Amino acid sequence: MVRQGGQLLLYPNLFVLLVARSGLRKGPPVHLARALVTAVDNTKVIEGRSSIEAIIEEIREVESKSNGGPPDVDSTAFLVASEFASFIISDPQALTQLTDIYDGHYHTQWTYRTRGHGKEILRNPCITLLGASNETHLKEALPENAIGGGFLARTAIIYADKKSHTDSGVRGSRE
Repeated sequence: MVRQGGQLLLYPNLFVLLVARSGLRKGPPVHLARALVTAVDNTKVIEGRSSIEAIIEEIREVESKSNGGPPDVDSTAFLVASEFASFIISDPQALTQLTDIYDGHYHTQWTYRTRGHGKEILRNPCITLLGASNETHLKEALPENAIGGGFLARTAIIYADKKSHTDSGVRGSRE
């Protein structure tokens, strides 16, 4: 939380990983969430395989809204990965950097400097991550510093070991 001109600003960063073995339907909720956020059109949706540098650059860019609304100058993004292990190109510091950005409520600007790109400034960073994986891929994707360094402590892990057989009440659902 940050106070700005008497207002209390909240940065509801949320990292969530759905973990289950193959075939337990992790993909549909990830794809549904991506479709909903895309349809609302108020947050950048970042998916596919990217380096942490490319993710930071895309979060920083100010884009006009397709619905004609004012451009968003804040650094907000929805990171979505149907297979988390393939989302971020292997870099031992990538998840550490996401952890630091997650703590955006401690700083209204997050700065990243490189020789090649100069200074990238994320203003009021607010990042949501939704990913899915199985245990094997997740173990490969999480370096030791992500486990003990705070990334996992900031991540809600939702684990399933069997399919649910309850009726969801949604017409056309297959259980």
